Amino acid sequence: MLAIQAHTLDTIFNELARRSSANVGEYMEAADRYMRLALKAQSQCRATIETLAEMKNPKPVAFVQQANIANGPQQVNNIPNGVPSSGESRKSAKQTIGAI
Repeated sequence: MLAIQAHTLDTIFNELARRSSANVGEYMEAADRYMRLALKAQSQCRATIETLAEMKNPKPVAFVQQANIANGPQQVNNIPNGVPSSGESRKSAKQTIGAI
C-alpha cells in the first residue's frame, strides 16, 4: 500500500514539475504555485519511502535496566536481592555492638 502511495506521489511530482516548467515563460505566478505543489508532493514521497525503509529494516531496540538522567545531584539506591535493607542493617549493627 505504501509503495503504491510513493509511486503515485512521484508521478504527481513529475506532472506538477512539468506543468511548472511549461508556465515559466508567461505565467510566473502559476509556475510558482505548480512548483510549490510539486515540492510538497516530493516531500511526502520521500517521507513515505523513508517509512517503507524503516519498516523493512527497523532500528535495533535496546532494553536498558535503568537510566540516570539528572541536572543536579541524584541519589540512586540499587539494592540487589539478598542485601538487607537499611532498617535490617541497623538491627544487625546494634546486635554486633551489643555483642562486643
